[in-house]
Amino acid sequence: MVVLSHVLAHFPRDDALKVLQRGEKIASRLIYIETPFGFLEQVAHDGNTLQRHLSGWYPHDFYARGYSIFGSGHRLLRGPFGKPLFPENLTRTIELSTQRARFRRPYGSHSISAFRLVDEFGNVRSI
Repeated sequence: MVVLSHVLAHFPRDDALKVLQRGEKIASRLIYIETPFGFLEQVAHDGNTLQRHLSGWYPHDFYARGYSIFGSGHRLLRGPFGKPLFPENLTRTIELSTQRARFRRPYGSHSISAFRLVDEFGNVRSI
């Protein structure tokens, strides 16, 4: 199993694709990716330039590679840098109450999760 949780956005797109391809090659059964939906501005923090986001990812980037995609959170509730537009507890309550709707409809989500399962014969399967 390979997990790339909030990793790909920190690379330029071409480099991120190489990381993704390497992960797909290493994963014998399952690869899990979590990333913000689209490009989410994130700058260096405390002088750490590695925290910057350099690319954005969309569901179609993963569907085309045989992944199942699930959504999390709600894009309309968050502003620049992913900060909530309302008090954090209210934002989280609304996100939790709408999670069921976002789960299989990732296009309105704040972040996406991508899963690719490979069966014992090497075939890619949907989840």
